[in-house]
Amino acid sequence: MDSSAKPTRKNPRQHANIISQLIFAWAIPLLYRGSRRGLNTDDLTQSLKEDRSEQLGDRLEDQWFKELERSHRKNQKPHLRNALFRCFLGPTIINGLICLIYIVIKTLIPAVLAQLLIQFQKTPVAQLRNIDVNDISIPDSLNRTARAIQNYVLSQAVAGSSGSPGDALSPNSLDKAGQLREPIQPPVEEVDHNATAVRSIMDQTVEYMWNDMYSLGAVLVLSTLFCCFLLHHVDLRQRLMGARMRIACCSLIYRKTLRLSMKTAGQTPAGYLINLLSNDVNRLDYGFIFMHWIWIMPLQAVLTCYLIWLNIGIPAIVGVVGLLLKTVPVQTALSKVTSVLRMRIAERTDARVGIMNELVQGIQVIKMYAWEKPFQAVVAEARRSEIKQIRYASYLRGFYLSTMVFTERSTLYITLAAAALMGQTITADFVFSAASYYNILQLVAAIWYPLAVSFGAEALVSLRRIQDFLMLEGREERTQGLTHKRDQEGGDSRAVTIKDINASWDTEKPQRTLQGINLQIEKGQLCAVIGPVGAGKSSILQLLLGELPVIDGGVFIQGDLSYAAQEPWLFTGSVRNNILFGEEFDRKRYQEVTRCCALSTDFQQLPNGDKTLVGERGASLSGGQRARISLARAVYKPAQIYLMDDPLSAVDAHVGRHLFDEVIGPRGRLAQLKATRILVTHQVHFLSEADVIVIVDQGRILRQGTYQELINSDLDFARLLERPKEEEEENSRNQTSPLSVNSLESDDEDIPFIDGVKDGYQQLRKQSSSVHGSKSLDSTQLDDNVDEDALAEAQASGGISPRVWYEYFHAGSTLLSFSFMVFVMVMSQVVCSSSDFFANIWTQQEHQRSQGEDTSFTTFECMYIYGALIIAVVIMTTFRGFLFFKICMHASKVLHDRMFACILHATMRFFDTTPSGRILNRFSKDMGAIDELLPRAMMDFIQIALVMFGILIVIGILNPVLVAAMLVVAVVDVLILKLYLRPSQDLKRLEGICRSPVFSHLSASLTGLAIIRSRQLQDVVAKEFDLLQDVHSSVWQLTMAVNTTLGLWLDCVSCVFLTSVTFSFIISSETTYSGNVGLAIAQAMILTGMVQYGVRQVAESLQQMTSVERVLQYTELEQEPALSEKTPPQQWPTRGQVEFRNMSCRYDPNGSPVLRNLNLTIEAGWKVGIVGRTGAGKSSLIGALFRLAHIEGEIFIDGIETGTISLEILRTRISIIPQDPVLFSATIRYNLDPFERYTDAELWSALEDVELRGAIPGLDYMVTERGGNFSVGQRQLLCLARAILRNNKVLVLDEATANVDPQTDALIQRTIRIKFKQCTVLTVAHRLHTVMDSDRIIVMDAGVAVEFDVPYLLLKKSQGHLRQMVEATGGEAEALKKTASDSHKRMQRERDERDRDEDESQE
Repeated sequence: MDSSAKPTRKNPRQHANIISQLIFAWAIPLLYRGSRRGLNTDDLTQSLKEDRSEQLGDRLEDQWFKELERSHRKNQKPHLRNALFRCFLGPTIINGLICLIYIVIKTLIPAVLAQLLIQFQKTPVAQLRNIDVNDISIPDSLNRTARAIQNYVLSQAVAGSSGSPGDALSPNSLDKAGQLREPIQPPVEEVDHNATAVRSIMDQTVEYMWNDMYSLGAVLVLSTLFCCFLLHHVDLRQRLMGARMRIACCSLIYRKTLRLSMKTAGQTPAGYLINLLSNDVNRLDYGFIFMHWIWIMPLQAVLTCYLIWLNIGIPAIVGVVGLLLKTVPVQTALSKVTSVLRMRIAERTDARVGIMNELVQGIQVIKMYAWEKPFQAVVAEARRSEIKQIRYASYLRGFYLSTMVFTERSTLYITLAAAALMGQTITADFVFSAASYYNILQLVAAIWYPLAVSFGAEALVSLRRIQDFLMLEGREERTQGLTHKRDQEGGDSRAVTIKDINASWDTEKPQRTLQGINLQIEKGQLCAVIGPVGAGKSSILQLLLGELPVIDGGVFIQGDLSYAAQEPWLFTGSVRNNILFGEEFDRKRYQEVTRCCALSTDFQQLPNGDKTLVGERGASLSGGQRARISLARAVYKPAQIYLMDDPLSAVDAHVGRHLFDEVIGPRGRLAQLKATRILVTHQVHFLSEADVIVIVDQGRILRQGTYQELINSDLDFARLLERPKEEEEENSRNQTSPLSVNSLESDDEDIPFIDGVKDGYQQLRKQSSSVHGSKSLDSTQLDDNVDEDALAEAQASGGISPRVWYEYFHAGSTLLSFSFMVFVMVMSQVVCSSSDFFANIWTQQEHQRSQGEDTSFTTFECMYIYGALIIAVVIMTTFRGFLFFKICMHASKVLHDRMFACILHATMRFFDTTPSGRILNRFSKDMGAIDELLPRAMMDFIQIALVMFGILIVIGILNPVLVAAMLVVAVVDVLILKLYLRPSQDLKRLEGICRSPVFSHLSASLTGLAIIRSRQLQDVVAKEFDLLQDVHSSVWQLTMAVNTTLGLWLDCVSCVFLTSVTFSFIISSETTYSGNVGLAIAQAMILTGMVQYGVRQVAESLQQMTSVERVLQYTELEQEPALSEKTPPQQWPTRGQVEFRNMSCRYDPNGSPVLRNLNLTIEAGWKVGIVGRTGAGKSSLIGALFRLAHIEGEIFIDGIETGTISLEILRTRISIIPQDPVLFSATIRYNLDPFERYTDAELWSALEDVELRGAIPGLDYMVTERGGNFSVGQRQLLCLARAILRNNKVLVLDEATANVDPQTDALIQRTIRIKFKQCTVLTVAHRLHTVMDSDRIIVMDAGVAVEFDVPYLLLKKSQGHLRQMVEATGGEAEALKKTASDSHKRMQRERDERDRDEDESQE
């Protein structure tokens, strides 16, 4: 199915050495190449060995089967999560250990900082060497660094930011330096300045380092750097492990899909599967990244508590417990509420995207009915309820972000207050180390822990959903009661024997799909199966294929099967691959088959012959071409038994004749191969040539025998496909369930019969089942240029124009409210920084008090001031979050409404050239990003930017020399960022592009299940799926690695800055007060994690901003002409005369016309048939009437030029019964009358007219998606009921009978004759017998009306086009001619009578 080329480049990480892997040197060539010329699909590499989809899938499948056995033995429910964790046990344990080591080192860094600050305090008193003083600063800096790293790890800089400034300012220092030392280095205990000589050299060294500023500084910086490496690498390892879990699950889901029973497959919408593969498994990517922090948190809390307790005793416990109480319960509650909201948002988004999907699929019908307004209301309502939930979620998110800012500050405050109340001195070393401890603990408790819980919970929910899917009923490997012998050599002359079969799609239901079936077919016979819609014809074929579960009885088949489905199934690939599908290419046989299937001329017309790419589901081909390709695929496969499910319904009469004669009939290719053919058909005129005819009704065989036997019996062929009225109503109700399964393929994606494809214009919507706009490779010239544009769009460059930002905020707020928000943000940061700074002042006060000097504030005054500042911080940060999210929500609401309004009124050409997936993508993925991801990324980035400026200003004030260092660091960071931005965005885009084929492959497989299985190709397509996943996983692995690289490199740069801060204080130590050192180093340490997180959020905001850009593109689409001044009379058109004057029509204003210079006058009340070959312009004529295309010349209806009045009025005054009966998932009432203009009585009478009253329980009965719970015929009748309600003078029928059984067909024709007797009726026909009794016939050819006259007269022309078409039908020709002459005589009689009446009246 998938023949795309796979990448051959080696993965750069594959052979990288250990150093290269540590510092990510292997990524440099990739990044450099990307930043110079961008990355595109040529740069894709092979995936790593450990990421291969096939092996991961095998491992998980193995564990899952073991889990199933285990649960079966113990009578429990199996759990997919157990199987997953057994698969990934090893790496999980290693990663857990790394996390633990990281957190221990991280927690010890503040102890080093404290010791460093003690050296600073000592200096002036003990008059020690400068060195000591210097030492102090180093640890301090280290601390900062450590903290920073941690933050960065945290990946939510915000948290860090909040915490850190606080620390930096904390004023307490250790009172008793000795105590602090103990935990770290026992020998230090006795460090006395007059150490005894007994100590070993080792102890001396340790002690010297412990009291030496330079060594302490070095330890601080190095341990911070080490933590950076640990954290980034463990993070990457966890992410890649998550990706492997996702890959394994996808592989498992696909394998399960191939084993689904037909019934389950029919009930599994493609959307549900795509959702499993896109949203649910994506939760695994992030689900378990943070899971280790859940068990590490208690250990870390105990360690932190112990370290602080050594310093100050009881207050430590107050602080740590306070912090845990503030974070864990609050975060747990928040994440609970958030997950409830997530569910609600997801449901509402699904509902909205579902409505959008139907709207895009049925856009042509919506336009023709002028139903835009009611749809706008429905979407607006869906969007309103969705935004309401998103708004709650955003406000919660804003509150959550602000908690990060104040948790650590308030904890520090409690600790200091407790210490002050208990009368302990507050010194710099204590304050700053305590602040650092809290910062680290808060990182785990307030950020990682809640993330771990919420992501983990989401991932487990997704695993449960995947598990439910894996537990669905599968198809048995061997269907019971079915014996299939492959070898031909057997004395038995029977190809198929069916004995007393009872079978049912749903074994629970009492009604059987097939009951008491007995049938024998000899080898080489042609057996025709006929019967009304829903009688069980297709079910007989499904029985032979082993898809329909047998209840009792037996089926014996001798020989290989080949199957052509009722709905032509095509996958994305070349036409040739579609025909070969798993068979070897044999030129002679291939040419023979394509000639028989009348494809040779099509190959000449297609741009690249049989190498032409078919879009998804064959979008670029006409219905007839798809049907023939599908038939050719079945015929090409060498087999002894061919099962053909109504292959002739979608083609014109003469093509149908050709296919029957050349392929299916007694003189066709299959008969020459002595093959057995079982043909399900509605075409009665081929029956005379069948060897056996089987008549099926309600799952039973009514009659079987040869044509002669049936003719001589009392059965009449015309009546044969009808059934008594009452019974039918009964049945149509019961039949909906099996029908919906056995036309399962059609339910899922009804493929319209497409006309007018000469110029590459796609007359009906292509329906793309992929939710993620997979590029459908359409090969018509028009789509070629569209696709290039699409790819150009996909690779848009990194720069987002300022206009996009302006439009976004302009949509969200006025200038005034925007300025107010900026003011609030700046003020909130001022308050935060001043609260941090005040901690420093307080420490100085305490220091002076301990020296016995005067102080400006008492301890209690300091406490109150600090407390007030903390409260201000809480209020300001919460308020700024609320304001910002309010503006963002408003912006996304406005943008959605603008885009939707533009889409609704866009020209048809836009929908014809844009795969629906691409439109839906804007409404699902891009809107989702604007609703949730963009505001989140911007808020993070703004918060970090504010904190960073705060920190830099503080450091600049304390030590102006450092401004130079800041500039150097900034320059280096910008260079790294330049190297990273473009490749990372390209990788992100490539990731999306590589993802689409995975979805398309899945939905194509689901639709073509029966065909794939009938050819035993399950393993082949599963392997292809795995290869497609590998292409994606290599991009994913590179994306993750590149992100980690950025983080690690920026952190290393920040470590350099930290070093310069620390040592600058050490070198100038005599002059420095320890509180300042603590503040500066603490702040610098915050920077480590923060800068890189901030930079990432900037990149993220830019990436999400592309969504706004894409949405804005869709607000500038070409619109249909707006309302015009002229309004026709209320009753117009009263007569229904239609006139074309020099009318040409083109779909693309610059393209070639599809209709040329039509001059036709259709008098009021005429019934006119429009016939012609596929692509002759029949449907385009109707498009012109509704002005769906660009028209030159004029069209008059009752003397009013249609171009002068508004489209809405024009379209409401003409009725149409479209080719593809479109129903929307709403009530029957809404489907008939969305404007609510008619009474219930009128609706019921319309339903009665089309004989559907019995089939519909009530007007509020819900129609399922795309009308799945009605048969095609019933859907057509509902469309007819719509036309009856409108009761317009002009009715257009777009060959609505293409796949309806003759009896529904007759009902439609009869209703039209009665109900629309006085109206003008235009019918586009594929079957001549529907229009031979018309008043006039228009014969179209290549966009020109070649003939226009009474059918009887046209048939008299020896070389006439119509006559040739009639001759081509063979056996039917005589009947057609008779119909034409009868209707001609009737018309003449009527004319004579009218003339006589007129003469009499004149007399």
